[in-house]
Amino acid sequence: MVTQSKPPQPMRRVDFAKRLRENFAAVWIDRISSFGTFPLECMKSGTIPICLKPDIMPEYMIERDEKGEPVKAIEGAGLWTDSYYDLPTLAGEVLVKFLDDNISDGAYEKMDEVVADFNQVNSEKKLVQIYTSLLSKRTALLENAVNPQQ
Repeated sequence: MVTQSKPPQPMRRVDFAKRLRENFAAVWIDRISSFGTFPLECMKSGTIPICLKPDIMPEYMIERDEKGEPVKAIEGAGLWTDSYYDLPTLAGEVLVKFLDDNISDGAYEKMDEVVADFNQVNSEKKLVQIYTSLLSKRTALLENAVNPQQ
């Protein structure tokens, strides 16, 4: 997406979200990002993400068991591929399904399910957990340095 200004100017987040919502699909080809918010932004706006799998699969795309161990990649939340060469084919398939009004409601429901955990409240809780854990470890390390156990 490019703004209408010449030269292109950065977009406000709200404008970006509105523009993203106007699309039926978007392509993400970043192999470096191990999290990547763009697919989440797509899913949240109802835009189907067509993504090149990064070297490290994003956490939100991994299904885990009750112990927290990874089980498999979540299916149905966008299209993910290992090959650059698959991207045009996938985009074409999504376009045909979109024009034929043949994209299932289940696809949109799955995307909503994936992004449900990514909101301000849950983000704040997770950050508090992370920093509390870091501070606890640092405090324990300092206490052991001051009062070594014999």
